[in-house]
Amino acid sequence: MTIAIHGVDLVAHVAAHAGVPAELASTALTEVLAGLALSLGPPGVALLESELPAELAPALHRHGVGLPLEDRLIGAGVPRGLARELVASVARVLGEELSNDALAAVRAAVSPEHAAWFAEPSRAIVHHAEPRRSSTLAGGKPGSLHPLSESRPRR
Repeated sequence: MTIAIHGVDLVAHVAAHAGVPAELASTALTEVLAGLALSLGPPGVALLESELPAELAPALHRHGVGLPLEDRLIGAGVPRGLARELVASVARVLGEELSNDALAAVRAAVSPEHAAWFAEPSRAIVHHAEPRRSSTLAGGKPGSLHPLSESRPRR
């Protein structure tokens, strides 16, 4: 399954989630993808490559040492706290953009802590509306469980 997204859109999405400039978001995205590729192995890399924009493919084929995802960014000069936030933002964006099969492969390849970050977005949230109470004197005080209209004299 190929998803119609562009690398620039993905970078902008990460930048918006993290609240950082596009250049830093781009660095985070490529470093996280490179780290994921080292953990996934060839079948997982091929799956990601089929779903990601072509301009991100080089990040999936970089060779390097298998470091934790945050450490890859720290090595690029990003402070530890910001690196953690960036990895979480990239994970959230990938969770929104990748197929369920690709997400399952990614979650199986990373640590349990990081796997939770690569969650599938909730597609259908059902909100059950509570019956509205009027804001009249008969309805009682806001939040009251005993409206005046239902009261009786006490004996």
